[in-house]
Amino acid sequence: MQLSHYDPQTPASYAMSYARASVDDALCGYGWARTDDSGTPVPYRRSELAAAFGTSPGRAPAPGVLIDENAPGGPVADSKSRGADGRHEYNLRGERCVYRLAYPQRGSTGAERTWAARLAAGLDATRRSGDLHGKPALIVHGRDDTRVPVNHSSRPYLGLNARAQQGNSTVGYVEVTHAHHSDAQTPGLDNRYVPLGYYYQQALDVMWQRLRGRGGELPPSQVVRTVPRGGEPGHAPELTRANVPAIAADPAAGDRVRVVRGTVRVP
Repeated sequence: MQLSHYDPQTPASYAMSYARASVDDALCGYGWARTDDSGTPVPYRRSELAAAFGTSPGRAPAPGVLIDENAPGGPVADSKSRGADGRHEYNLRGERCVYRLAYPQRGSTGAERTWAARLAAGLDATRRSGDLHGKPALIVHGRDDTRVPVNHSSRPYLGLNARAQQGNSTVGYVEVTHAHHSDAQTPGLDNRYVPLGYYYQQALDVMWQRLRGRGGELPPSQVVRTVPRGGEPGHAPELTRANVPAIAADPAAGDRVRVVRGTVRVP
């Protein structure tokens, strides 16, 4: 999973967001653009921009790709970037720059230290108390998420909310086994993982009923134990309900996620 999630555009875009950098700043020499087959930036077509309004997730680089603005031969797609020695190295220079913004080093330049301070301030601004003031929330997370691991995000938030609301947590946490971050079902993933989007849709329906006063309380925090389809990569059998059991209104004791004296216990 870790290999399939290699994606330099994520640290680049996160650094820009937290540092509140303008696209004109080209932080660490990164940008976004449409490219031709050689990786050279070219203008977008009107039809591409129009389609992106309905298909883009709303964040860079869609539509388009990450660009190495400082490549020796001129701006080029990051995946085709080469170093000063001509070797294909995926813009290692840019990645090291982003790393130095997150972890300032003795050799960092003055500009890098300035951006690093802005990035740190932006990160600090995202801190939350965990107190939802009684508002209901339902978190759905794949246990095999390698981009945003459950142990560094959803699990601790559940504990923080319970502490902030003095044990009266209004958060329901659903941890789905054999589900990952991108939800891709490409060959090699289709037979090992189940689609997480199925559970997002369930969670939305459950929350909608709750907000409309038709559904009572949210389901207790739980682990949903799915069953991978198996088979050959790229030829997994058809998905059935046996592979993706529903979020339980009354989960078995062995599937319940509990917060006990400030500790989140996950079966």
